[in-house]
Amino acid sequence: MAATVLLPSEFTDHTLGLLGLMNSDPSDDLLTRPGEVIPSHGATPEGIFTFGTGWKVSKTSSLFTHDSKRLLDAHSFAPSPDPVFVPAFSPPETPHDPLVADMVTACVVVSCGRLPPPRNGKKNGTRYLEGNTLSFSCDEEFILFRSTQRTCLEDGTWSGEQPFCLKGWF
Repeated sequence: MAATVLLPSEFTDHTLGLLGLMNSDPSDDLLTRPGEVIPSHGATPEGIFTFGTGWKVSKTSSLFTHDSKRLLDAHSFAPSPDPVFVPAFSPPETPHDPLVADMVTACVVVSCGRLPPPRNGKKNGTRYLEGNTLSFSCDEEFILFRSTQRTCLEDGTWSGEQPFCLKGWF
């Protein structure tokens, strides 16, 4: 499985954990919680699994809410990781395998990040993935400058320029 996460540039050098440091240096992406770097070029699936479990979230803080007693009990009291869980490590995939190429193409999701509406204006659209287009307009008595539409591009950036609204001269 492959996944790509694209974050706005403000996150550069401000991330830590399973997704690496976001500093354009892949050699330090597998940084353990204690600060040890696992070299990615020699990492085994078992080593990466161990690395991932080292970043598990404690049971006292979770990224998720549990809306039933059963889910809350399962999360709060069950052993973690489950001792009966045994990951299935598959043989390495070769880049020349056509199935690998299809999988990589199918699994890449590109997000350009949220765009705010212009001050004294409106944004039409809430989808920020590759290929989506947002349009902008201004409130009455204001004139829109720069791009009236912006499209999320395959490289994770927005086309055009951030629009702004100025009071019209009528």
